[in-house]
Amino acid sequence: MTAVYDYYELAHSNEGVGSGFKYKTVPHITLKSIANNEPPGTETLYDQPILDNKKTRVTGPFTVEAVPSPTVRSIT
Repeated sequence: MTAVYDYYELAHSNEGVGSGFKYKTVPHITLKSIANNEPPGTETLYDQPILDNKKTRVTGPFTVEAVPSPTVRSIT
């Protein structure tokens, strides 16, 4: 009862999943940019995160995700 899912590239890998993902970007060509001979702008496709083929997520009936745990310091 395990499943394999894609793993996506993180925007800032040292900060973890909370930093977000890297997304695919494409040129945004408009008639105005063609008529004025301007370079096209870029548009970020937030529904298409970039896959990281070096890693694979494997999950079973229960998933435990690690987050940075608070440190406990002694009172003395």
